[in-house]
Amino acid sequence: AKPGDLVAVVGPVASGKSSLLQLLLKEMTITSKGTMTIDGTCSYVPQQPWIFSSSIRENILFGLPYEAVRFSEAVRASALDTDLEILPHGEWTLVGDNGVALSGGQKARVNLARALYRNSDIYLLDDPLAAVDTKVGKYIFQKCIRNTLKSKIVILVTHHVHFLQSATKILYVDHGKIVAEGKYHELIDKNEFFTNFVTEVQHQKSVETVSESNDKLKYRQLSSQLDSVADDEHDNTKVALLSSNYENLWIADTMKTHEIQEDEAKVIGGLNSKLFVKYFQAGTGYLGMIGLLCLFTLTIVLLLLSDWWLARWGKEQGIRKGLNEEISNCSSKVDQLISNMSTVEWNHRRNNNFYVYLTLNVGGFLLQAVRIILFTLSCSIAARSVHNKMFQAILYSKVHFFDTNPVGRIINRFSKDTENMDEQLPMKFLLYIRSLYAKPAQDLQRLESQARSPVYSHLSSTLDGITVVRAFHSQTQCTKQFENYLNQHTKPYWLLMTVDRWSGIRYDWMSAAFVTFLVVTSLIFHKSLQSAKITVALVYSLTLIGQFQWMIRLGVEVMLQMISVERISEYCHLPLEEEPNQKRHLEKPKPHWPHSGEISFQNLSFRYSEQSSWILDKINIQIKPSEKVGIVGRTGAGKSSIIQALFRTAELDGKILIDGIDTQTISLYDLRRRLSIIPQDPVLFDDTLRKNVDPFGEFSDVEIWNALEEVQLKLSVSSLPNGLQQQVTEGGSNFSVGERQLICLARALLRKNKILVIDEATANVDMRTDHLIQQALRKKFKNYTVLTIAHRLRTVIDNDRILVLSNGQVIDFDHPYILLSNSNSYFYEMVQQTQKSEIHHLMKQAKKYYKKKDVQQQEQQQLVFESTL
Repeated sequence: AKPGDLVAVVGPVASGKSSLLQLLLKEMTITSKGTMTIDGTCSYVPQQPWIFSSSIRENILFGLPYEAVRFSEAVRASALDTDLEILPHGEWTLVGDNGVALSGGQKARVNLARALYRNSDIYLLDDPLAAVDTKVGKYIFQKCIRNTLKSKIVILVTHHVHFLQSATKILYVDHGKIVAEGKYHELIDKNEFFTNFVTEVQHQKSVETVSESNDKLKYRQLSSQLDSVADDEHDNTKVALLSSNYENLWIADTMKTHEIQEDEAKVIGGLNSKLFVKYFQAGTGYLGMIGLLCLFTLTIVLLLLSDWWLARWGKEQGIRKGLNEEISNCSSKVDQLISNMSTVEWNHRRNNNFYVYLTLNVGGFLLQAVRIILFTLSCSIAARSVHNKMFQAILYSKVHFFDTNPVGRIINRFSKDTENMDEQLPMKFLLYIRSLYAKPAQDLQRLESQARSPVYSHLSSTLDGITVVRAFHSQTQCTKQFENYLNQHTKPYWLLMTVDRWSGIRYDWMSAAFVTFLVVTSLIFHKSLQSAKITVALVYSLTLIGQFQWMIRLGVEVMLQMISVERISEYCHLPLEEEPNQKRHLEKPKPHWPHSGEISFQNLSFRYSEQSSWILDKINIQIKPSEKVGIVGRTGAGKSSIIQALFRTAELDGKILIDGIDTQTISLYDLRRRLSIIPQDPVLFDDTLRKNVDPFGEFSDVEIWNALEEVQLKLSVSSLPNGLQQQVTEGGSNFSVGERQLICLARALLRKNKILVIDEATANVDMRTDHLIQQALRKKFKNYTVLTIAHRLRTVIDNDRILVLSNGQVIDFDHPYILLSNSNSYFYEMVQQTQKSEIHHLMKQAKKYYKKKDVQQQEQQQLVFESTL
């Protein structure tokens, strides 16, 4: 390829299109003897957009210096300019961890703007048009790919075959091989593989001439309006602005919720004594705490008694041997008795002293061992209990919590804080002593723990987008940023170590001064003191020199490690989506609920948190049983929000009735278990493929294979070395994005819930696979209620009704054909922005299914009429 070339890469799902780009980025190893030469710099736009926690501007600059003209051009070509104008802080608006405040289309455009700003020689675009609607996709292709990048080498992976005629070269990839290469007119006439591929897609588009005069009239109207827009670049800009206008009000409201990431809570001062009680209560309860305290006391008493007995024994030995003349001169009756004992009697008494001393030491040792075992076991139980409580609170916390807390902050609590609680705290608790520097050390420990979270967040985010980082050669920038976070973490850590060492030196001085004072006192008053007592005192004082600093530091370490318990305890008390006491008052739905799948939205309003504005405003619609409803609208119009309201992921006002039952009167567990969803971002677990398709082990292998066959994955899975037992890596990275979505579809097919929600599940699959999926859905879910969010209008053109949303409100809600018959409808306007052949196809399909539905209704009415006779 040479500058100015547009190379389009097409092919079925899992054919190796994304792998080809990974190979060009040198993220894959060349195993054959072939060679690859890349002359120039590369910019890469991944299929799954990567956004790090910062402002939109920083995400686009990605470490490069700011140049106003180049930045504006990148933003304009990516159709982001109007978005930035409406946002509360413009380009400085923070987007949160993983771009949580942005929709999928907006994240894709930010990634595209980042690539454009880099001004590279080669652009590798992995299906960036899949996440945006038709209007925005056309604008980006014309303004960005055909205009801004006209002098660059562009390698575009796409499922949109109507753009192929604009490509200077086409690569058709299948089964990891380039099976066809050339220009569109060359391949369509001469290559069987490519011809069959395009024929299948165009068969779905159905470009036959429309016979009905009304359809011809509408087609001419739509085509002429489309041409007038497409031929004028200025109007092209209007297209993008128009597309953005419908989402901007929603964006502004959403960003008010997410624009500033919540700071980690900071506690100042000493630890609350209740924290210790809660910690041990979690381990052994109140009785266990009292028992441990008694055991600790008894152990110390036995150890002190052994030393006292040794001193007493030494005194008697001195009396017997006449080593202490003052004492042997009958200072007491006991001393006189000892001095007058016979040899046999003395030996017997000496043996008794030995056995008592041995018993006290062995007893103290055993009790100390039991104390350590029981205490460690208690701490282990407490740590497990607190960890499980935190995990449970995280699992059932509100979605808003994950929007405002980066993943690194949560990982910090589960990793380092939990490690401190598990390993450090039990041992250091055994020698707990307060010290003078405990309070400043606690504050420094808190600062150190909080400064650790950004390190984890940056590391996690960088690893997620490591391919993009390497493609942009931004390793140095990311390393510098990591070092900056590391320096911020090192500052309080260094101060903590300094305070620790400073205190240690002074405690050593205190110990030395005490021993010196004891020695001088013993020398001065040696005649009035017993030698045994002086000996014991000196032994203890010499031990103090080595142990005093250590004991004090361990005591403070207990306080410092308890801060980890304090931080974990904070997450244990997160606000839950559903409080436990609330469940007792909720209605228990019948086992087969929902039985028909009727959904009623009554005056529904929805928002992400109490501080944000309503995203959905006064929605009133009725979805009939077994009805297929397509939900469309511009990017960010509220399509996904209405699904979130259905699943009660955040606060809502009004009612949602499913088969007559208010969803707010039943538990979240019962509600979500009775609904199926295929999410926009496929979710796979680090487990076997079988566990991913059937997480709870409720279905047989035959049922699983049937589900895989329905989504066209049976052949691919059968070819895997371990079949259903094939290990899925974290996030499903060893499968293509399209395959991940198909696996999620198979998972939903197995559940057979009466209501299925599809959130743009076919956005990253080719037209042919999309068509096969739609056929499977129509066949398997004929008697089910299906809500489908889609950018591809052809995906929902055969639905019973289309719900058009804009700015969180219902604009249109009727059969597609009726909406297309109204030139003032919003859906009509959306259709006019598609290709001419697509307009024709949509018009024909809408009319076809409308007539089919009309015939079915007449037949049903006839049956009802006949049954009444």
